Amino acid sequence: MHNKLQHKKTLAVAVMFLFIGIMIAQSILVHNITASDDNSIDTMVFNSLENISVDDDAFHNSSRFFHIESWYFDVMFEQNYSIAFIVTVFQKDNRGSVLCGLYLYKNTTLVVQQRKNFSFSQLSASEERPLLVLGNTTIIDGLINKTGLWTYHISWELDSQGVDLQFVNITKGWKSDIRGGWWLAIPNLRVSGNILLNGETIPVTGEGYHDHNWFRLCTPFIQKGWHFINIPGETIDITYVQVMKTQFKGEVLAVWNQNEKTPLLIPADDVNLTVTEYMFDHGRWIPKNLLLQINNEQVQADITLQTYNVHYVKLPFLKYWRYHLKITGTIITGSLTETIDTVQISELIKFY
Repeated sequence: MHNKLQHKKTLAVAVMFLFIGIMIAQSILVHNITASDDNSIDTMVFNSLENISVDDDAFHNSSRFFHIESWYFDVMFEQNYSIAFIVTVFQKDNRGSVLCGLYLYKNTTLVVQQRKNFSFSQLSASEERPLLVLGNTTIIDGLINKTGLWTYHISWELDSQGVDLQFVNITKGWKSDIRGGWWLAIPNLRVSGNILLNGETIPVTGEGYHDHNWFRLCTPFIQKGWHFINIPGETIDITYVQVMKTQFKGEVLAVWNQNEKTPLLIPADDVNLTVTEYMFDHGRWIPKNLLLQINNEQVQADITLQTYNVHYVKLPFLKYWRYHLKITGTIITGSLTETIDTVQISELIKFY
């Protein structure tokens, strides 16, 4: 009996090291490809933006290796509610799983948190447009309508909590490569519909954000996490993300949008995000208050970001903080100056 038990332990350890070895090998391969493409490992990978087509936001089937793909929506409602809704697919061929999450906040405080796992076999997903069906329920249905606008319908209900929302884009979307994957974003959308809270249907209107990520399992070996902030004004939107290559060094992506104009990639050297105050939460020092400054020929910005509330989302293998930030300041584009005074959702993710 002792020998059998010892054999099982040895086998488990061997499998664990084999898995780690495969992940490291895959990460080295991806890292080397990226480095050779950029001619330098330290070269910024955010060197361009691409226009998006509707199939970019569709499901991307993989038969070569397991990957993670996620569709994310958040909304700040005028009725003092806010939500984040996420569908994450872990898949290779016909194997995998689907995780759906709904987070509902009232006055920035969490009131509903739902996460439910499904087998990948329960998912029907289009590779032509963002259409995801779980069982008999369509949870995401996106398309470009006859007037050229991107529209989404998201629907979710579980245990008398849920959302039924329509999204229509205000700003143009874009995509960019990141190490080990890619990222698509539509930074500002008009939102209307209903939320279901404890069985009560509440009509809501507001503005939202949508992104779609695809990356390999080796991503934690290539990057250490990211810090994401979206700043919508009346007509101008600034999206900021810092992808951490180490605990202290990252790559910055900052994008300017103005309604239907072509998005502008702001050079990283023209962008400075300063943490003015830290706080200690769940074993880590994390930003509490920040100052974002942009000084560019086309865009100037001076933005203060103050934490209203932080929700620590417990997930395996990573640390995830979802912020509600009070954002104030100005964004200048040519002769136009917009005053920013809003509350928005942002996120900080650390893999370890």
